[in-house]
Amino acid sequence: MITIATEHGVTVEALQLINAGIDPLTLQIGQKIIIPLVGADETTGYLPSPTPLPTSLTMFRCYPTPSRGQLCLGEAQNDNEHAVINLAVQVTVVMPNGDLGPSQVTFAPVEILMPGETVPIAARFANMDTVWGATARVIAAQDASELKERFLALTIGAVSSKISESGYYTVSTEVVNNTTQHANQIVLLISGYSAEGDLRGFRIIELKQDLQSGEKANVVATLTSAMQEIIRFSVSAHARAGSP
Repeated sequence: MITIATEHGVTVEALQLINAGIDPLTLQIGQKIIIPLVGADETTGYLPSPTPLPTSLTMFRCYPTPSRGQLCLGEAQNDNEHAVINLAVQVTVVMPNGDLGPSQVTFAPVEILMPGETVPIAARFANMDTVWGATARVIAAQDASELKERFLALTIGAVSSKISESGYYTVSTEVVNNTTQHANQIVLLISGYSAEGDLRGFRIIELKQDLQSGEKANVVATLTSAMQEIIRFSVSAHARAGSP
């Protein structure tokens, strides 16, 4: 890591941070790693950015993965009067003894976050059997007022779910374009919550079809979180405004 950092003019700390989960002692020839930009912040691995717009975060909870890692989940809410783009959150693991563990920067899984909307944030950490939880902070959230007219918020119909043969939830819903514009590049966000209100899983679905004004489409998707962990679902959909 020291040699690579020196060759590219970055710090070892920034290099390790942006490649969270990679053990420097087992780095192999040909293995792909990310090189941070010169001048990157050593606490985030990214270049300094303007002060993020106000964005609140829920408590992050971590869950074991089948690969002996941890998946830390939380949500971010746009508390502004304007839409937000390029939302990035730094998630840091808290170890059982209270010490801070590995940290990584993760981006919102949707292009734009409208005022009042909520989006899931996920960070996956490898080779971690036990953690207390995770702490998080917003490091980037940019005003998208000038871009808002390019996006459409579509209407979601009734949401239903059933248990699949594999023991997971299959979620069904209807997406309706109630706007006056043609909708393309349609993206659905399906989030599942536990009885305590914690986010337990989410799924991003890109529709292969466009919707003209007034048209609708049926969507069926499976969430791979265990069935006993989810009691309700939330669905939202955005699209790009375009021509047929």
